[in-house]
Amino acid sequence: MMKITLALAGLLASQLACAETLQVPGSTAARVALAPHVDRIEKASGVDVVVVPQGTGSAILDLIDGRTNVAVVTVPLTEAVAAARETAWEQGRILAVGPSISYHEVARLDEGARPLAFVTTTQPSATLGRVMDYLRSEPARAALEDQR
Repeated sequence: MMKITLALAGLLASQLACAETLQVPGSTAARVALAPHVDRIEKASGVDVVVVPQGTGSAILDLIDGRTNVAVVTVPLTEAVAAARETAWEQGRILAVGPSISYHEVARLDEGARPLAFVTTTQPSATLGRVMDYLRSEPARAALEDQR
């Protein structure tokens, strides 16, 4: 009996440890938009998404500079890059953006307006892919629409 209890405890601990954490820099608006869905994302994908709010410009600048491989935004790509350009300018830098930025829209936050999107400089990781798949699913879209 003791061996079975220990085996079950080990199995439970390993399942709890299986949840991956995806820390994503992004805007406060993106953090607010994702907050009600974090538990559902984790349940559906096994990924605990943590948005580190730092503003769109700083998040995209970190992405371009290679300090992160993904950022989350609630604006079109042109506005996100413009915000990064302003942030770089404030730091006394001129921003050079290569062609390797990819924009992955997963939802619309208001009727016909703000997108929720992940921006990457490489192919999305498998972890990010699972998160985006969930956010593009019917249950997630319904939940996002209820949030409007």
